[in-house]
Amino acid sequence: MDSVKYLKIKGKNTFSIFSDSGNKKVVIFCHGFRGDTTGPNRFFVRLARKLNEKGISSLRFDQYGCGNSEGDFENSTFSNWVNTTTALANKYLKRGYQVSLFGQSMGGACVIVVGSKLGSRISSLVAWSPGIIKDKPIIKGKYMYEKGQRMKWDYWIEAYQANVVKSFSKLKTKTLLFIATKDEYVPPSDQKAIIKATKSHQTIETLEGEVHSQWSYEVAEKVIAKTANFLVSNFK
Repeated sequence: MDSVKYLKIKGKNTFSIFSDSGNKKVVIFCHGFRGDTTGPNRFFVRLARKLNEKGISSLRFDQYGCGNSEGDFENSTFSNWVNTTTALANKYLKRGYQVSLFGQSMGGACVIVVGSKLGSRISSLVAWSPGIIKDKPIIKGKYMYEKGQRMKWDYWIEAYQANVVKSFSKLKTKTLLFIATKDEYVPPSDQKAIIKATKSHQTIETLEGEVHSQWSYEVAEKVIAKTANFLVSNFK
């Protein structure tokens, strides 16, 4: 049964959906830029249900200014995303849960940074098409605009300063990344940088001919199944 509620995280009302499997194993989901708890094409819902079938709980939530959470999108920052995700992970760790992290796009970047801070306290980590932001953003004006939304440049400056590739190289837990060869948001140079940083406990799967998130149903089903199996297998 899904429990829908607002959690008070860092003083902000954060919309969340907890799918309870009845045990102390949970995957914390982190959506992408302009995303929400459902994920692209409801992929997050499908993954959460798959995990629940396998006896794993999940927490999906909307970052500050996203979806149903408090605030305006333009005031959200990458550091806020990292702090919120870290606080949620620590909340469940303190309750005695085994915790794994999952993120898509900039949510993938976020969980990589969070995972590098939490180290071996995290059971495993999966990221789909993670944002990398290897090159310093070129700032034009006060805001950047994308598909009807606007965001202060602070978000992207902070994402660049977080150094996702370096954070990835610091991860101590089992890690699985999916990278799409036709990704319209993550350039080949960024993808090559994170591939180069891969260590023996980290796996990267390439989605040939696929774009950032608008995958076919068949490809999505395979990625969701592989993600669920990886997360389940790395819990104790």
